[in-house]
Amino acid sequence: MYKCQRLTDVLKREWGFDGVVVGDAEGVANLVPHGVAENLADAVRQAYAAGLDIEMGGSPLGLADDELARLDPGRVDDAVRRVLRVKEALGLFENPYVDPDAEITTPDAASRALVRAAATRGSVLLHNDGTLPLVAPRRVLLTGPYATSTDHLGAWVQFFGARAGSVVDELSDRRPDLEIAVEEGVDFLSPDDDGIAAAVRAAAAADVAVVLAGEPSALSGEAASRSDLRLPGRQEALIRAVAATGTPTVVMLVTGRPLVVAGWIDEVAAAVVVWHGGTEAPAAIVDLLLGDAEPSGRLPMSFPRSVGQIPIPYAHENTGRPASTGGTLTAEHIDVGLHGPGNVQDKYTSKYLDLPLGPQFSFGHGSGYARFAHGVPEVSASAFPAEGALDETVLTVTVEVTNTSDRRGDEVVQVYLRDVVASVTQPVRRLVGFARRTLDAGDSATVSIALPREVFGLWADGWRVEPGAFELHVGSTLATTRLVRVEAR
Repeated sequence: MYKCQRLTDVLKREWGFDGVVVGDAEGVANLVPHGVAENLADAVRQAYAAGLDIEMGGSPLGLADDELARLDPGRVDDAVRRVLRVKEALGLFENPYVDPDAEITTPDAASRALVRAAATRGSVLLHNDGTLPLVAPRRVLLTGPYATSTDHLGAWVQFFGARAGSVVDELSDRRPDLEIAVEEGVDFLSPDDDGIAAAVRAAAAADVAVVLAGEPSALSGEAASRSDLRLPGRQEALIRAVAATGTPTVVMLVTGRPLVVAGWIDEVAAAVVVWHGGTEAPAAIVDLLLGDAEPSGRLPMSFPRSVGQIPIPYAHENTGRPASTGGTLTAEHIDVGLHGPGNVQDKYTSKYLDLPLGPQFSFGHGSGYARFAHGVPEVSASAFPAEGALDETVLTVTVEVTNTSDRRGDEVVQVYLRDVVASVTQPVRRLVGFARRTLDAGDSATVSIALPREVFGLWADGWRVEPGAFELHVGSTLATTRLVRVEAR
């Protein structure tokens, strides 16, 4: 009954939704193992009674006619009517068939260029001591399982998708002048580390070592959870061994999720998260290495220091005793009865005793090869009315951004909001706006981000903005924001 109220009374009647409600593949059949339906017939009856119009998995086709006949005819008519409306809107009654000769079977140059640009612009530079981009290298070592692997398409890729090549082939074709040594060192998952010694010897003879590490696509996506988010197999050992040679070491990290990188991140000269970049991933990775493109993405989630920190959302709620520093493991005994928990400095604040404060890399972290300076952020108004349309722009944040480097690059300005005092507990910060700008070397631009009233709102029997103080934190990352105070009246 509750589902029926939500899908039918609220979605379809109150909100006037005239489209179709689609269930996930086998979602209806899954009601049986969930324990809310006796059998498939019962599951289908409940799902369609609740307002389902299309099931992706085809469970109703497995029912006998007499079982299908038990469905409410009016509900079936409504579902059919909704499906027919969609078909009519798509023009399928007038033109039900497509031209088979118009099928696109391979990507063209334009689509490949878009995929390549997306792969580079979505990559995130975790840190860089100046080694990237590579400047006039002569001897390059490519090591790690992704040096030769073509597994760049990611999870849920159809068999007919265009294939990706390998980084070693791309770099060799692009730069035949380089002396490229290839030593995979380790496999993705195998505990065998016999190949590390050969990679170390090759690294010692190279000008730069590039470790192409990560998770194979099969470890990402649905039904692919892991309890340990470190690099699988012996990849961490490979990174540390190569970096220990003293040769500048760059890690290109191929992954579909945040990984724990604490065991090696401080040992390498640079690290870039390139994700599973798709068909043009090898070309994009080489673009990033050679500086033909900028890694201008920002992290869409925090990277934890340890799997034990998860969940680690950036917009978490506060605690009664927020910590200002990380913890320390100590056997020191404090007599709480004598001193009281309020008189023992940071002992009883909320933190992990065995970790520094905060994630390894925060939500929104990232930069490019170009460097930028930000002016003092300003707002169009220091106060705005709390009452009014939620979609109305109530103030605009502006900041001057200057490219202080000698190369063209992208900068991302982010605006986070904190509701200082509210009737409902609010997150310590929320991202409420961002803007990307591409600037040539030496150029400046004024970046403006409009904030509608709704970003200041909270839910308490409806969306509303409460009068009071707000903090806006403006900058390129959470670690570099500047504070601007505003007020709702």
